[in-house]
Amino acid sequence: MSTQHERILDFSRLFNSAPAPYIVVDREFRIVAATDSFLAPAGRKREDILGKVITDEFGDNPDDPDANGTEVLSTALKRVLTERTGHTLPVQRYDIEIDGRFEERYWQPLNEPVFGDDGEVEYIIHGVQDVTSSTKKARSA
Repeated sequence: MSTQHERILDFSRLFNSAPAPYIVVDREFRIVAATDSFLAPAGRKREDILGKVITDEFGDNPDDPDANGTEVLSTALKRVLTERTGHTLPVQRYDIEIDGRFEERYWQPLNEPVFGDDGEVEYIIHGVQDVTSSTKKARSA
């Protein structure tokens, strides 16, 4: 009989179940992992997005000429690679496509590098906090 300490943890299951919305991309910004809490609000399935470039999979609202979420995200991810440090971005409007229509959302994104054995950035953890309700309240006040 094995004890709790002898069991090998299933880190992918732990990560997928994390309560915070995170997505992990490689150096080419291809999605390699995503938490359930990231997928659910986006209306996506893990198997449908793995291996895809994050800015291709989560594109801007084509009906909004001012939409620049993918440009901001791409610039932020490139910054992690060049500066080799994490950072939190200001609140961004980034409409999310659900069932063929876009919903107005406001996100507080953060990006953190994960270094490989060679000391280079191997992955980037991209997290978001949905601040839509507080942002909309502040804008209407």
